[in-house]
Amino acid sequence: MHAGRGQQPCSTGNPNRDRRRRAPWQGHLLTATFAHVEACMHLSGERVIAAPIETVWGGLRNIAALRSSIQGCEELSGSSDAELTALISRPNGSHSTRVAGEAKVTEIQPPHSCRIAGRLTHAGHALASISLDLRLMTVPDGTRLIYEAELAFGEMIAEADARTAESLAGIEIDQFFSSFAVAIARLPVFYSPPAGRADANLVKWAQLLLKPARPADPHRP
Repeated sequence: MHAGRGQQPCSTGNPNRDRRRRAPWQGHLLTATFAHVEACMHLSGERVIAAPIETVWGGLRNIAALRSSIQGCEELSGSSDAELTALISRPNGSHSTRVAGEAKVTEIQPPHSCRIAGRLTHAGHALASISLDLRLMTVPDGTRLIYEAELAFGEMIAEADARTAESLAGIEIDQFFSSFAVAIARLPVFYSPPAGRADANLVKWAQLLLKPARPADPHRP
């Protein structure tokens, strides 16, 4: 279940600054400036995932879950609480083009929110950058995931077709969260009992595990 996304261009109000604005990512590996930002947009939306908030948060920190959620992702490595690098294959006519991705996770407030900022490059050219704010909220049906994304496209994409790129970006984000919801369903369910109330089954299993072993009977064959 998910709500429709909002989409609108983003602007600083200064045409010169808009064409030479800092790409929205941070970190020593991820700092760069587009010579020309030809297209910029803002996306927002939400989706309810049928899983506890701890499980959804765990999925955001699970490399395998993230890799399976990114369409065409061939490689994803790094740490989910630091920097990530990816190699993504994209169809391009009769062949595929490999795109490199870099991302950094910051402003981590488990299990409620974080910011993911990154960029896509190809053959040394900056294709796009994204700054993605994620928030998680517990709801009766599971967890509501709310996102706000700011995207900036470099001149290379804008020359091809900025409007198509913007439309595809929205589709890509929707597909990511759809795949992410599927990946979450395959993860173990993390459950946090209410404060001051222990789960009876967990207590039972703990007692069994901690129970001293019965000494062997020397008279038993």
